[in-house]
Amino acid sequence: MEFLKKLFVKKGTNNKQETVPSASSKKQEFLAVDLDWETIPGFIDIEKNEYKLPAIISASIAAGDQPNSTFKIKRILKRNPEAHLVSLIATSLAASCYPESSFVIKSIKRHMT
Repeated sequence: MEFLKKLFVKKGTNNKQETVPSASSKKQEFLAVDLDWETIPGFIDIEKNEYKLPAIISASIAAGDQPNSTFKIKRILKRNPEAHLVSLIATSLAASCYPESSFVIKSIKRHMT
């Protein structure tokens, strides 16, 4: 924490007289910052011409030993290639510093310009 204080605290100011921003100003700041970022989804819809093979495979697996059952597939998703690439790069960089650790990507955001 001292490292961060050295970076962000101006020299010549008294560290003991730090003011705590109110909850409403924190919320407004968060909302203003949140508008500049777009969340990249982890999975995206597949195109209509790609539906047939995944639908047949998933229905046959779901049917298992009950061939008389029927299934209605509502939605088929595939991995977003952009999110996949970003997650691989981020975890590779983090793993180079901490090789014994495991990482979970919770969300990926892109700055809207």
